Amino acid sequence: MVRFLEIIILAIVILVLPGIAAANLRQLESCKRPIIPVDDVYDGKWGFNANLVATAFGPFAAASFDAYMDYEKQLSFLPADKLKRIGWHRLHWNAGSHRFNDGLTGLVFDTYYKTTRRCTFVIVAVRGTDGPSLRDAFSNAYLITRALPVPNQYRAIKTQFANVRAFAEKTFGRGKVVYVATGHSLGGGLSIQLAKCFDRVSAVVFDSSFVEGDRACRGFAGTTVVEIYDKHEILSRLRAFMGKSRASHVNNANLATYGINPYELKGGRPIAQHGIIGMALGLLRAPLDCMAKNAKCEIKAAYNDQRYAYQHILLCDIYARRTGQVIAYRDVCVAPRPLASKR
Repeated sequence: MVRFLEIIILAIVILVLPGIAAANLRQLESCKRPIIPVDDVYDGKWGFNANLVATAFGPFAAASFDAYMDYEKQLSFLPADKLKRIGWHRLHWNAGSHRFNDGLTGLVFDTYYKTTRRCTFVIVAVRGTDGPSLRDAFSNAYLITRALPVPNQYRAIKTQFANVRAFAEKTFGRGKVVYVATGHSLGGGLSIQLAKCFDRVSAVVFDSSFVEGDRACRGFAGTTVVEIYDKHEILSRLRAFMGKSRASHVNNANLATYGINPYELKGGRPIAQHGIIGMALGLLRAPLDCMAKNAKCEIKAAYNDQRYAYQHILLCDIYARRTGQVIAYRDVCVAPRPLASKR
């Protein structure tokens, strides 16, 4: 009976959710474990600070949002002419393009890279459900359709990521590349599958799908999955209804879940709350707001100048200017200043 109820709810989500979709990059420091949860002891209890979560992972939400955009002029955070400001480049692996777009299954993802002295970090930003789409609906229903021998995004991304990996290893050196998959909604589920099915892959996902793909994949040592979700959005409410709330999980180095409210809509709008743009803007703005208005901002003691500068570049110097909203963000888009101390 419970299983039947889950299938019914999943079917409702597939029909209703389409149309809703419209790193901290400094986090990539360790070649062995590029993603590190930000949990610590607060008031004697193991927990997290939402501003630190936003500082660490906001730029991944920006990359996840831009994966939904079809044209260069639509990109809000990572346009080609601005990308170098945060030290990243597009990985042109697909016939000279950094984007893969599969007309058969609907799978779309972007690839970026940053090279350090020790290794190269590659980000794979995966698009989620994009409007009313039978292709996306079919992949969202993978729990039901997995037995059918037909193409879908969960199968396609494993094949295409293997191609990305082969290109990256040939370009940067075998065994010298680590990967972070990121995505929203369906894109989150696809990203988690990559982290579970391939070694040296971690994932940062937002309001992720229930469906996480291949059950035979169990993950690898050194893999970290970070799930960030809006506590009021539709999938989180459905998880809680089915007794699968993320809130009961105790974070560790392999799996961390953060329930926050970066984008609060009045009147209780759980479907609208699911959108990635609110998540991205909320996560980018939070640390800037903290620094500008809170004399006791925890970020001063926990993050260095470069982390703060990334948030400022993405939200103030790129997004606000490209969208003509400089005035709207003037209260937080003050000039970056040196932070008081470092942990």
